[in-house]
Order: sequence, then structure tokens, then C-alpha cells
Amino acid sequence: THQPLMPTRAGWTAAVAGACFIVAGRVVGLIELFGMGAAALAALAVSLISVRRPLGRLSVARTVEPSEVECGDAARATVTVTNHSRFRTPWLRLWEPVGRDAGAPMRMAPLRTGAHGDATYRIPTDRRGVIELGPLRVERTDHFGLVTSGSFIGESHETLVFPRRCTIPFPRLESLGPIGQQLRLRSFATSGNEFHSQREYVPGDDVRTMDWNVPARTGKPFVRLHREVPVELTVTVTREE
Repeated sequence: THQPLMPTRAGWTAAVAGACFIVAGRVVGLIELFGMGAAALAALAVSLISVRRPLGRLSVARTVEPSEVECGDAARATVTVTNHSRFRTPWLRLWEPVGRDAGAPMRMAPLRTGAHGDATYRIPTDRRGVIELGPLRVERTDHFGLVTSGSFIGESHETLVFPRRCTIPFPRLESLGPIGQQLRLRSFATSGNEFHSQREYVPGDDVRTMDWNVPARTGKPFVRLHREVPVELTVTVTREE
């Protein structure tokens, strides 16, 4: 998206001062004042002509490192601008919107045909959520800083900032025996009983482990065998900000 030529604050000052000098020179009759006003307006006209020249075809690529960011970690974005036109680019001022209320100002030296330049800035990761980067605004100005022209190139990029993860030590029960094992498994919110196999019932087996569906088919009692599989659950704790 190309934006029209706009005088800067210095450009508006030069235009107003030039008009005032010309009027004062005509009223007072001083050729010096008239010359100063004409020079200011002439500089503004030259600036308009120089900035009016097309900037050329530029492309932008953006890289975020690391790709996954946790809240509070350092993250950087690298913007690569490539010149595809036949002319050398002037000095460029780059502005990368970062989120809703921030931005990264950068400057880029002239690029010859086919060359590219990189600019890097830090991404704020103090709050979790989605941070939208771009699109990149490219501004050019004249040598006097009187006129500026800008355009947006490339697309935007979204970076996801995850909540910070930390390891919380879970208490372990060191007691041995069936009671200690059962308490340890319950502390991890799981019984740890996994079906393993079946065998015929022998006197002394726990009646609660009998599989009552098998005698209905075979006429012989069978019991179900289980094995204990300790499973440690992963718990993620987040803090609301």
C-alpha cells in the first residue's frame, strides 16, 4: 500500500517560513528576505521531485528466533529487505509494527540491484499471547528531511508467547510393601492396575479378581491378572496476569 508524498515538520516549517519571507520582502522592499523565501520554497520543490521518484520493487522476509517463545525469554525478529529493481535504493527508514501499541524503528543503507539488507529488533515477551508483527512500513525522505513518502510491503506475522513452564517437585512416598505402593500410586491420581492375562482359579486367590464371564462359557473359574504400572501425570500451572 503506497502512501502519498507528505511534508515533514521541517517541510511545513520551510513552506511557511518561505512564504513569510517573500511577503515581508515585498512589503519592506528587502531583496534579501525575498531571496531567502524563494530559496526555502525552491528547496521544498526539489525535495518533492526527488522523493517522487518510484522506490522500485522491494520484497521482505521475516524470521523469528526462537520459533517458540516462553513468557520472559529473549526473542528477536530479523527483517530481510531485497531490492529487485534496476536502480539503487536510497537510505530507507523502516518501521515494523509490534503488537498493537509498539513498533521497531530501523534504518537501512542503500541496496544495489539484487542485494539484500537485514535489520534485527527484540520482541517484547513480558506478556503471554499472540504478538502480530508487520506489515513493514518503508519510508524514504530527501537529503534535507523536508518530504517523506512511505509504503507497506510484505505480510504480517504472528508470534505466540507461551506461559512460562516450571518443574514442581512432587513428593514421593518411600515406604515399601503393598500399602506403600498403593499410597504412591494414589498420590499420582492413578491406580496403576493394567490387565495382563488370565489363569485358572486356585484356592487362595482373591475372589474379587475372578472373571465371571469365563465360567459361563467354559465352566471353569478364571481370575484376571493385573500388573502395576506407575504413571506420573504432567501438571501445568499458569499464572493469570
